Amino acid sequence: RYIPRFEIRTKSNGKFIFAARDPKKVLRAIRKYVPANHMRKALSMWQQIKQRFTRKKK
Repeated sequence: RYIPRFEIRTKSNGKFIFAARDPKKVLRAIRKYVPANHMRKALSMWQQIKQRFTRKKK
């Protein structure tokens, strides 16, 4: 089952992760205060795992 989660990153206080039952309403409410070009879709769990293994090591 898909769990709609959101992450808000701030400059001073770090990041906050939360979930919503109705993500469409939540995103529309957030859009009043945060411009669309500052919002991104979160990676899925499998995309995160893949990214960790494919990331080049320095």
